[in-house]
Amino acid sequence: MASRFQNKAWIASAALARGRVRLVGGDRLGFTGAATFAVTKADGTKFGKTEAGTVWLDAGRTSPYRFYQFWLNLDDADVPSHLRIMSFRSREEIEELERQTEERPQARAAQRALAEELTTLVHGADQTAAVIAASVTKPS
Repeated sequence: MASRFQNKAWIASAALARGRVRLVGGDRLGFTGAATFAVTKADGTKFGKTEAGTVWLDAGRTSPYRFYQFWLNLDDADVPSHLRIMSFRSREEIEELERQTEERPQARAAQRALAEELTTLVHGADQTAAVIAASVTKPS
């Protein structure tokens, strides 16, 4: 069965949205596949499920709170590339968030924007609002 899959050539290659995706041809059974390029951190290490600190889309494996915190705690150096790959924001919005982060890194504007956007996409607006409310540090 593997030989059927190995004999098929790539039929299309396209850059889609903010990430690059290769679309591959089908086999005799009509299966089609897609592959993305690996996302890396600023230090060159791989970002993904085999790395430490994994986050999952399934709330049973990574709670919405932990999911939000993961993105909120991204290193400043990693945020620009992650925004470009994972966000639906315009180039201008991303550049403005980068500028804000450079000027006031302690405010974490880019991380907050990415955390809110991705948590809303994955877990919904209600869960995101609850997570943000729970994330606010109250003065003692």
